[in-house]
Amino acid sequence: VMTLVADALEVVPQSWRLQKAPYLQAKELDDLKSLNQDVLRRLRQELAAFKGEEIRVLDLGCGFLSMLPLLLEQLVPAGARLHYLGVDRDEELLTAAQARLEKMA
Repeated sequence: VMTLVADALEVVPQSWRLQKAPYLQAKELDDLKSLNQDVLRRLRQELAAFKGEEIRVLDLGCGFLSMLPLLLEQLVPAGARLHYLGVDRDEELLTAAQARLEKMA
């Protein structure tokens, strides 16, 4: 977060700045491991009620779509249809998210 703030304030030389998408991709596994397991268990239980139905997700600040594979692989019950809308204000991240979606298709 501090790096992104420093980038926005332009107090860090351009040559020191990280590209956002590769940075988020590099830390994605650690982020997913740090999710609260009780919350994930409860979410999985709640979503189980939607088996065979449509689940609509609005992901504000979706970044690199780190949560989408988790939803598809572990949380959305079999037979449910996922309607996912990712929103982010960062064009670089949206471009990387689009490329990631194309690889998932």
